[in-house]
Amino acid sequence: TMKAWLFLTDVAADEGPFTYVPGSHRLTKRRLAWERRTAINAACGVDRLSGRGSFRASPAELKRMGYADPVAFAVPGNTLVVGDTVGFHARGPSLRPAVRIEVWAYDRHNPFLPLAGFDLWSLLGLARWRTRIEWWLLDRLEQLGLRRNVWRPVGALTADAPPRIVCVRGSD
Repeated sequence: TMKAWLFLTDVAADEGPFTYVPGSHRLTKRRLAWERRTAINAACGVDRLSGRGSFRASPAELKRMGYADPVAFAVPGNTLVVGDTVGFHARGPSLRPAVRIEVWAYDRHNPFLPLAGFDLWSLLGLARWRTRIEWWLLDRLEQLGLRRNVWRPVGALTADAPPRIVCVRGSD
């Protein structure tokens, strides 16, 4: 799996830079044991984010797995960063509200498909419409009260528009 960011503006070290734990993309015995424990706990509902597949490791857990400290990537604008997201990665802390203008991409296929590269959306000729269909479906499910859609329209914006803060609460 991978994620990529083309940062169009500078990203300062104290404004939420991309961070990565070097070597954490390698699945060592310690890492696999941690993954197993975390998956079992996630299945038991211990941690909501882990239950959704977004495992989090504490600094102490990273040390026990034998990994180094995370490295923050403070970069100038017009920098492309590509990360192997099997490794531990996150947006670093920001000391104040900050704006990052970026182009974001990811590639992660469903690990439960029996054939590598098999994509039902492509076979049905719907791959180019997938995101619109999924967003439409999320809107319908929310209207029916079956699921809350976290995405909200904010109107037309340009990359250089003044920052706007949009708060989303459960009752909105």
